[in-house]
Amino acid sequence: MGMLPIYFTYYKILTIFSILWGFYCVFLIFRFVDLSKNLKIAILVFLFSSLVWQTAPFVLNFLSLSSALFYIKLSYFMAVLTCLSGYWVAVFFFEKYLKRSFGLELFFHILGLVCLFLAFSPFFIKGIESTQWGVSPVLGKGKFIYFTICFIFSSFSALAIKGYVASSPEDKKRGIFFIFGLILYELISGIFNVFIPLITTYPPAHYYLYGNLGPLFFIVCLLFSFFAGVFPIRTILVNLAVGIFEIFLIASIFLYSGLTKIYFIILSVVFLIIGYFLIRYTHQEVKAKEVLEQSVKERTKELERLYQDMKKEKETFEKLYNTTIGREIKMVELKKKIEELKKKNEQLEAEIKQLKMSNNSK
Repeated sequence: MGMLPIYFTYYKILTIFSILWGFYCVFLIFRFVDLSKNLKIAILVFLFSSLVWQTAPFVLNFLSLSSALFYIKLSYFMAVLTCLSGYWVAVFFFEKYLKRSFGLELFFHILGLVCLFLAFSPFFIKGIESTQWGVSPVLGKGKFIYFTICFIFSSFSALAIKGYVASSPEDKKRGIFFIFGLILYELISGIFNVFIPLITTYPPAHYYLYGNLGPLFFIVCLLFSFFAGVFPIRTILVNLAVGIFEIFLIASIFLYSGLTKIYFIILSVVFLIIGYFLIRYTHQEVKAKEVLEQSVKERTKELERLYQDMKKEKETFEKLYNTTIGREIKMVELKKKIEELKKKNEQLEAEIKQLKMSNNSK
């Protein structure tokens, strides 16, 4: 539809990378981190809804005009659904430290329904046009309502910051990555996909080149937030490096042809096997360390218990010793007194005998 080759190639790379990178990061999170069911659902909704509008600039080039119009309207609704699911990710991430508000949740969902009807109405998107940057929507006056709602949805970052401030020092180590990724996502996507298209008459497709990168940064930071404190930084970097290099190899398969394409297919398969065992080794190493730490903790608790038992036995023995020795000392003292009294008694008996003898002699 008239897109310049350089933009077509860019969107092709972005589409492949977004899909592979998003699913790879979510796989690592679900595979190695114990999450609640609600948080898993919120992350999956965020991933799928963001992929719809991230890949739209590339997918639209293969659709008819009517299908492209429907898909671009769907993409704008999915952008709002991404914000809404991001709100739920924040709620369940800081679940222990946030007090949920039924009124606020109802308000956000009503706004989501408004955007659903707005996105598919000609009041917001009047049509589409083909530009050198790709298929671009022709926005109507409803864009002011739509983008205002998008700005309202961005306020959920304040909710996440509130949960971060109230969280424990240990959870703050993880939460800082979440907050950083959330701010990056809102700034990049908000500026290039919302703010600039709102104030300019330039085709919005020109800014998708930059704005569609926002969810990628959030997904990466989300991975760091779940892995921080659980895995050492070396393990996290190995996982990321393996994923990035493998995605690069897979993306190259779609960008080249002939022998070069076969070369990248073989290379990607070989590295996939190597990367699998490398990731497996790093996680086994971490698991072995955790088992060792757990054994040390259990042994420490056992030694502490034995120490307390010995301490109690010592106190009992000291009490018994003091009681027994004290009684023995008293018995010895009593024996001495008895001996003294016996001697005095004998002396008194002798004196009495002498007195009797003297009286009889008189």
